[in-house]
Amino acid sequence: MKQPKRCGYMNALLLLTMLSWNHILTVKAKPYTARSTSWFRASMDGIFRTLVKHDDRTYNGGMLGVISAPFSSDESLLFAKSDGFTICASNLPLVNEGEARFHIARFDKAGAVAAEIAEHESNIGSGRLYDIETVPNSDAGPQD
Repeated sequence: MKQPKRCGYMNALLLLTMLSWNHILTVKAKPYTARSTSWFRASMDGIFRTLVKHDDRTYNGGMLGVISAPFSSDESLLFAKSDGFTICASNLPLVNEGEARFHIARFDKAGAVAAEIAEHESNIGSGRLYDIETVPNSDAGPQD
């Protein structure tokens, strides 16, 4: 198996067994290109409650967030106009009419992109770098 070029910090991580070769030898994935993007803007002033976050998949007609008027019971619901992924999401609670709240990228095959992202995240999570460390219980008191 051909080994890729390494740099100083990679050698240190390998030596400390914090990284293994299976993390370094990666398969080159075919990139997905968004066919278009669009911004979703606030339709009124008020207090914004987001229902999706950065990198979430959106569906046509799915609710993205709610804007509530601070001194009345008026609410404005923000719905996605197409399937895609949020590539930017504002979390600021105060919003003025016309402010950008979400930037959504649309793909020809959004399902394939979602599957690729899920597979990538599961590969990352299975690595030693992401293992959860356990700490001995310190509530037992001092040991004699």
